[in-house]
Amino acid sequence: MPKALCYVSDWYIGFTVLTAYKAGTYTPGLEKELVNDSNLSSSDMSKFIQKLLTDYTHMTRSTEDKVLTFSELYQLYYKWKYNGKKVYSEQSKYSTRAAYKNCKALHNIPIDKITYEQMQDVVDSIPLKYSSLDNVVLLMKQMFRYAAGVSFIVSRTKFRFSSFQRLSEKLYIRQMR
Repeated sequence: MPKALCYVSDWYIGFTVLTAYKAGTYTPGLEKELVNDSNLSSSDMSKFIQKLLTDYTHMTRSTEDKVLTFSELYQLYYKWKYNGKKVYSEQSKYSTRAAYKNCKALHNIPIDKITYEQMQDVVDSIPLKYSSLDNVVLLMKQMFRYAAGVSFIVSRTKFRFSSFQRLSEKLYIRQMR
């Protein structure tokens, strides 16, 4: 059983602590700085509410407004795939990293702005053999399947990711030159 984050005397303090924890602004001992709301003056109550709203806004912004770049999505995908239960070979990890490096043109583009044509252009521009191209196509497909299934992608962009996943399935390797 996990250890308790802290013990609080009041529901409001508990809610504030959990909100700060989710927002990433919690520091050990925060609950001691907060006092029972019945003892707060109006200025202290304003500060209390302001902190709560700031943390809540920070928490919701980080999950709703954040659009990952291709590189950020890759980092999350790589950790998810290779730090899971299944053990992969070093060659598999190397192939994934090499495929990512071949997608350099997409690295800094937010994933909701990447088009099918941009991905196909990346595949078409790689002067490597079929197996390397296949690794690039496979990486793109897997990354966007992962993005479509991860809960941090919000409803505003979820349709975009779902349709993008279908588009990424159309990627192909053109005839060798």
